[in-house]
Amino acid sequence: VVCLLAIRWVAVAFTRRNSRTEAERLWRRAERVLAKAGVPCPAWRPGLEHAEYLRVRAPAAAEALVRFTQACYGLRFSPEPRATLETCTASLAELQRALKAGS
Repeated sequence: VVCLLAIRWVAVAFTRRNSRTEAERLWRRAERVLAKAGVPCPAWRPGLEHAEYLRVRAPAAAEALVRFTQACYGLRFSPEPRATLETCTASLAELQRALKAGS
């Protein structure tokens, strides 16, 4: 029983570490997308705060950034990150479309 619990603990730790890495990779990609669109997110500004900044300039992109940021938080902190990976990837694509449409 102890061995099974140890295996489960290692599996959960590995999954969370991979989720953190995936969330960080997707966030860096979003930062590049925002910078390319001319609305870079400063390193000190959290994603949701940057969405508020964008709300005046590009409302559709701001909403997409809110969804993306929430999905990234879910990917990073959720005990079941696989479901949120799809949401995060889809919302990043939505952010890209919204930024392209706004420019």
